[in-house]
Amino acid sequence: MQQKKRKEKIEEEESSESDSDSFEEMDKFTFVEVERKDKWTISPNNPYYRIWEKWIVIVCVYTTLAYPYYTANDFPLANSWGIFMLIFFECCFLIQMFLKFFLQEIDEQ
Repeated sequence: MQQKKRKEKIEEEESSESDSDSFEEMDKFTFVEVERKDKWTISPNNPYYRIWEKWIVIVCVYTTLAYPYYTANDFPLANSWGIFMLIFFECCFLIQMFLKFFLQEIDEQ
């Protein structure tokens, strides 16, 4: 839906500008960049992203409770269930950092 609006907007801009080749090439280049940007961005309204955000909240609560406990009572052994959980949750935070780079910012206007 948004792509159709963008295409219409670009077509209107093309018709309003002069017929020189440089402007037409620039509009085509801009249109390609918009399409490519939309392909790699994540909408904050995406249902999978909303589930991911809820999961990150659960992970934050767990790590908030677990790290002080592990600091006071020593971290789990290398081959135990606890250390694998800590590594898994740290990987979740790493994935979250990468996802933030691709998240769309929505204007309030």
